[in-house]
Amino acid sequence: MVEQSTKAGARVLILGMKIPPNYGPDYSRQFEGAYAGVAKRNQAALVPFFIEDVVDNAEHFLPDRIHPAESAQPMILERVWKSLRPLLRK
Repeated sequence: MVEQSTKAGARVLILGMKIPPNYGPDYSRQFEGAYAGVAKRNQAALVPFFIEDVVDNAEHFLPDRIHPAESAQPMILERVWKSLRPLLRK
């Protein structure tokens, strides 16, 4: 998707994610590194961990403790907007 979007002239922002530590350090590094690798290969912007500001606060998650709740959205927006806004100005 990133490659096709870039070829079509779109500016791409990749929103990186992390996984819980119980997957192990090797898998976690590979998982997280995949986002950076895709961004680098495609010269795309990257937000390494887009929920970084909310991940340590359980009140900002739905009961499944996986998906951010409505209360988290303004913080996620702020983090993403810092990288997205410059892409929209070009």
